[in-house]
Amino acid sequence: MRHLIFLIALLLGPSLGAAEKTVPLGANPVMAGGIFSPGGGGVTVAAELRETVDGQMAVCGVWARSSRLNVYARNGARNTLTPATLRVDGKDVRRDLRVFPRVAAAASYSEAPARCVATGLAWREGARLEISVPRQVVSQDRSGSGGGVGPTLVLNRTDEPNPALRSGSVVPESLQGLIPGLGG
Repeated sequence: MRHLIFLIALLLGPSLGAAEKTVPLGANPVMAGGIFSPGGGGVTVAAELRETVDGQMAVCGVWARSSRLNVYARNGARNTLTPATLRVDGKDVRRDLRVFPRVAAAASYSEAPARCVATGLAWREGARLEISVPRQVVSQDRSGSGGGVGPTLVLNRTDEPNPALRSGSVVPESLQGLIPGLGG
């Protein structure tokens, strides 16, 4: 019965809108992400492969961001998932991971309410899932003088398994010297 519900949710997922079904992630999802610079904090994607009842392969996942981020990182965090890629045994199967629901940053994403996407591949026991979140500019000072729209903010790739657990600064480094008690 559980497999039947999973298959129905997977097949009807795009048409269900906001009421999309979720499934709990297993005990050991694959994790990857990036760290914001300057300011710290990060983004984590956690995902795993699942077999559907019709013998196909799906990827189920979630994403999280650090709870303490400056406004530029907080507002841009979800968009860092746009160029992110899922690979199964080296083959790209999905780009743009914004389909996954956001969850609170946690030491473990086991049992987190994940959304699943089809890969178009037949199930293979032992298949290897990789998540790639590339380095990218999240926001950029557009004035050219360094004092314009905001700081240049970059998300850097990391081998750290769960960068969303990092604590960032809510005040951009460029402003920290102007606020007493923040150093700089």
